[in-house]
Amino acid sequence: MFIIEDYPYKNPNHHQSSDTLRTLNLDFHYRVTRSLVAAVSYIVSAHKLTTTP
Repeated sequence: MFIIEDYPYKNPNHHQSSDTLRTLNLDFHYRVTRSLVAAVSYIVSAHKLTTTP
């Protein structure tokens, strides 16, 4: 899966000298990561249900 920051969530510090850990929205990244893990888990479990040994 490919995730990219884009408007309206774009980090104004992206690729700037001010692009540091302090300027990241860690809560946003945490929620996106949790959602991505849930989506991948769902896809894997669905694949296991449809795959025969």
